[in-house]
Amino acid sequence: MHIGRAYELSGDTAWSFAEYAAEIARQSGKDIVYSDVPAGTHLEILTGAGLPEAFAAILVDVDQAIARGLRAGTGGDLARLIGRPTKPLAESVAEALKSL
Repeated sequence: MHIGRAYELSGDTAWSFAEYAAEIARQSGKDIVYSDVPAGTHLEILTGAGLPEAFAAILVDVDQAIARGLRAGTGGDLARLIGRPTKPLAESVAEALKSL
């Protein structure tokens, strides 16, 4: 059934890094703002933390694609595979904050 298939495992609703930060700020009552980090600086941060440069470059590229909306697909594959809708961002943030 799944042989030869590729799935895009995303939530049912796309959200940006800025929306994510805003939701955490709203629920936590703390001042949290998303600040975009230039690719070169991002790469320096990751390699400075010990990641191999090739792997860090992949992460930087993925984050840049996300920021441009290229990974904002919401095709529903994950919901179909798990047999229910995915959790909305607000609910996931609430659960994460409770666990702190």
